[in-house]
Amino acid sequence: MDVDKEQSMPATKTFSAEMLILGMLVTALEREDGLLPAKMDHLPKLIDAVLHLQPAIDRLAEHWIDLKEAFVLARGIQLSVSREICCKLQETCYLNATSYAISDFMHGPFAMVTPETHVMLIAMNDEFRQDVLEMISALRSVGAHLLLITDSTALAAKVSDHVLLPSSDIFMAPFASVVAGQLFSCALAVKRGIDPDRSRNIRKVTITK
Repeated sequence: MDVDKEQSMPATKTFSAEMLILGMLVTALEREDGLLPAKMDHLPKLIDAVLHLQPAIDRLAEHWIDLKEAFVLARGIQLSVSREICCKLQETCYLNATSYAISDFMHGPFAMVTPETHVMLIAMNDEFRQDVLEMISALRSVGAHLLLITDSTALAAKVSDHVLLPSSDIFMAPFASVVAGQLFSCALAVKRGIDPDRSRNIRKVTITK
């Protein structure tokens, strides 16, 4: 797969490449010939469109410069993306960031939310939309700071701080949302005076036993 060499300390392309390989495996097992290749043709354009959102993402990062911890919430297939973004906030911004499924967050972790809490919601225009609306309402009721990554114009209208992604489908949406989250993490690190490619504790090559 032509993804070139991963040179940055945070493994960004690695995550997207792994998602693509897993998608190819699922497609092969389901024998849906031609489905994935057709979608892959549109993937570079989708990612390029997200990359062009960098100026807006940089402006949003200004609002999070001073925070020390954050929650990253999602549901369904986007939950893996929330964990990746959480990891990027930890390793590039040195934040105490934690990922939860939106459905699980209300069963205990919500007790930690205060008016100083920052919450990033990853919410696509899918079957979990109502859950997202309920979570937005609950978080607002306690004054939490919200940032929404979405491809739904209706959801984006509910949160002032948002990244509106290009419209896509359930297979393509994770590629768009993860790039947006990675860009945000990078922008936040730079604004906090941190070089995202030079972690204070992490080496590029790690040893797994």
